[in-house]
Amino acid sequence: MADNDFLAVFQEEARELLEELEGSLLELENAPEDLKLVGRVFRSMHTIKGSAAMFGFDRIADFTHHVETVLDRVRDGAVPVTRQLINLILQSRDFITALLDAASGGDEPDPRRGDIIINDLAAVCSGQTAIATAPAPETALSQEGAITPEEPKEPAATQIRHYLIDFQPQAAFFEGGGDPLQILQDLQALGQSTVLVRGAEDSAALSGPGWNILLSTACDHNAVCDVFIFAESSSNLTISPLNNDKDHLHLAADLSPSAVSPSSAPQPSRTTQQATPAPPTAETPPAPTEKKKTGAEPHVLKGVESIRVAADKLDILINLVGELVVTQARLTDVASVSNQASLLEPVEQIEHLTAELRDLVLNIRMLPIGSTFTRFKRLVRDLSAELGKEVEMKTEGEDTELDKTVIEQLNDPLIHLIRNSIDHGIESPEVRTAAGKTPSGTLLLSAVHNGANVLITVFDDGKGLDADSIRRKALQKGIISDDEVLSEQEIFSLIFAAGISTAKQISSVSGRGVGMDVVKNAIEKLRGSVHVNSEKNKGTTVTVTLPLTMAIIDGLLVRTGDTHFVLPLAEVEECVELTADEIARNHGRRVFAMRDHLIPYVRLRDFFSIPGNRPDREQMVTVRLREEQIGLVVDEVVGGHQTVIKSLGWVYRNAEGISGSTILGNGEVALIIDTHALARSARIEESADVRRH
Repeated sequence: MADNDFLAVFQEEARELLEELEGSLLELENAPEDLKLVGRVFRSMHTIKGSAAMFGFDRIADFTHHVETVLDRVRDGAVPVTRQLINLILQSRDFITALLDAASGGDEPDPRRGDIIINDLAAVCSGQTAIATAPAPETALSQEGAITPEEPKEPAATQIRHYLIDFQPQAAFFEGGGDPLQILQDLQALGQSTVLVRGAEDSAALSGPGWNILLSTACDHNAVCDVFIFAESSSNLTISPLNNDKDHLHLAADLSPSAVSPSSAPQPSRTTQQATPAPPTAETPPAPTEKKKTGAEPHVLKGVESIRVAADKLDILINLVGELVVTQARLTDVASVSNQASLLEPVEQIEHLTAELRDLVLNIRMLPIGSTFTRFKRLVRDLSAELGKEVEMKTEGEDTELDKTVIEQLNDPLIHLIRNSIDHGIESPEVRTAAGKTPSGTLLLSAVHNGANVLITVFDDGKGLDADSIRRKALQKGIISDDEVLSEQEIFSLIFAAGISTAKQISSVSGRGVGMDVVKNAIEKLRGSVHVNSEKNKGTTVTVTLPLTMAIIDGLLVRTGDTHFVLPLAEVEECVELTADEIARNHGRRVFAMRDHLIPYVRLRDFFSIPGNRPDREQMVTVRLREEQIGLVVDEVVGGHQTVIKSLGWVYRNAEGISGSTILGNGEVALIIDTHALARSARIEESADVRRH
């Protein structure tokens, strides 16, 4: 593997660990006594440190070592979990991210920023130590090369620690290229080690050779753990600090050279390995035996169940499958025209296999939206603190899956919506209390499948939207006229117009009328829509509707004149005939009576200015968008079509009513209809018809 590949692997894994670290810290802030969370935070930082050191990122390794030492003291109970400590570790997480960005060619962070964090962490730890009634052994961080604003003092004497290590690598360790002899040599470098090789026959429960190691070293427990950092997940491992020299001498006798089988001993290492002469032994203070059990669970031992694949390779695969779908459609057309029975069966089989392959590849690209939701917890925490508000963020439907491309482009629009909810919607604790609400506001992010779409909602239980204020702003901006009659729902939708803001004062968060129009544009680029609903003093709900995938969809192929269009099949409800008599009965109004409901419709011929005469019997396809139902009038409904979505060229990218294109089996290009744009047109035309009649 090339150096660049190693760098990419480290960067990806480190960023995943940093995301996990941030989530664990935010959980720990709400449950400061949870030792499992403390351990999870420590392990994330510990793994980042070990990986950084292994790949040569010394700055990251040095900085994370300081933070890890503080977390080790938190784990030992010497330093309590406070909001100040959480803030500092979150700042540390941000600084490590900046160092990773710099390693990838980004701007170098100011090194003074890291020094300030280290000094602040030292101050927090020093303050806790000063409160203690008596200093515990090794509580000064300087003794472990950790954080302190001053130079570490020279220790009075070097302490020798003794550890009993039981190391049993599993099959996955060797499959991943692990070398147990290298681990034994790394232990040798820490001090003096006595090794007993244990064969599979020594224990019926063990599946292969293992090692019992007695280690005497001046290094701390973390340094010993670092040797096994890449073996933990694929080995049975126990590291037990020994209480005193008596235990050490007793075990040393048990692990004498006579107990080692020469045939089973590893050749590169001797039974007793001496790296340097051992310094005078100092009595180790009693400590409880600590066991570190990191062996994989039985189901993990089945083998590697997942692999990492570069995202660009998945994109290439999707494109190839898309071309295969187009080719299969052309083959189906050729077979139907030739009318050869010998071709029909294999063509049907190819069609079936292509559909299975398409679904499989699309599922590979699907990711749960929960990872995106988790990133916003930090934003909510910091923003609410900045604005002096109390906000509790809740999530629902974290397992709901979306296409990778959609999730990647969804981050910025959701950030805008969350910032607006906290700044404009949720009130301060004093205002909420006076209104009879709880001091803490609620921000709910939820996701749910709805056919071939996903509905993502952002709800806050704040003061709601002020329809009168929005209307006044729209009048001032010239977006609406003074005599224009709008429903409350239509007024709420005006917040997505450029320049509309209901903030009474401009802040660092919002208030300049920039944001909600950006949200709308970004969502529509994803072939989605955004809808807002609000109730005064109860709250506001913004609903984003997005397609499951941006690559391949099931469509309904229709024709108007010589032009073919594709409608997303998931939005189609039914097809009916639209006759001249039906049009006459409605006195020219563009509505269709269906089961006691009037459905507004749009003719594709009129909307896209397609030449030619209308047939006597037109076809109307009714589509449903949320609670709204509209009709799209065409000349002919051709049938179902697997649609490979192709983006339009820059000349047609902003064409209204079109969201993309596809290639038909005969090589002709068909346009994919943006049903939301046509729905807006239908509403406008219906309002105009009502005013005329």
